Amino acid sequence: MKIESKSGLTKDYRKSTQAICEDYENTNYDRGHLNPNSFQCDSGRTATFTLTNAVPMDPCFNRIHWGKLEKSLKDKLRKNCLNESGTAYLVTGAVGSTEKIPKENGDKEGDRNRTYDRVVVPSHIWTAVCCDHKYNNNLKFSFAFLAENKEEPKLRVFSAEQLNEELRKMYKSQNIRVLADDCNAQSPKTDEVIKSMKKDLNGAFRDPKIEFQYPPPSKKKKVFG
Repeated sequence: MKIESKSGLTKDYRKSTQAICEDYENTNYDRGHLNPNSFQCDSGRTATFTLTNAVPMDPCFNRIHWGKLEKSLKDKLRKNCLNESGTAYLVTGAVGSTEKIPKENGDKEGDRNRTYDRVVVPSHIWTAVCCDHKYNNNLKFSFAFLAENKEEPKLRVFSAEQLNEELRKMYKSQNIRVLADDCNAQSPKTDEVIKSMKKDLNGAFRDPKIEFQYPPPSKKKKVFG
């Protein structure tokens, strides 16, 4: 990874392919990580600071609410997955909105040459989690989060299939399946981890809701990716 000034690429070229640091200046939005830097180490951690791994996040949401969720998730995955010889898989994404930054009416330095309305501000951030275990299916578990990108956000915790259903509505596309299967979402281990996380998150989110609703077995579809 190289910083902008040492990339050797012109500003116009960088702007044609991704967000740049200038897009976030005087916007009141953080460059929020999708892949958390705290989940990585060494060069992998450095790579999380690229702007292609960032979306505009409300500062309170990013630093307080989502930050506490990431910390709780990391602790629970270490204890209930990695320390049990499992492998953790996480998929994180954002749901776009009509709002974009930077805004011309909010630019404190309006006399400079700057392109406005370049980067979409997400309405929601989501994460799907699967702890896979080769030798003990009872240790597998999965769940998903969907949170509002705002100062006082609501958080929903539910199954990966329920996340699929919500994202299909939000993205207006039926071709969405985040995980290949439900990763044993109905296991007692899933309930154990979720209840433990909810204790951590009480106070961090406005009324965090657990909304697990399982479809009948006959309606489940297993998709291999």
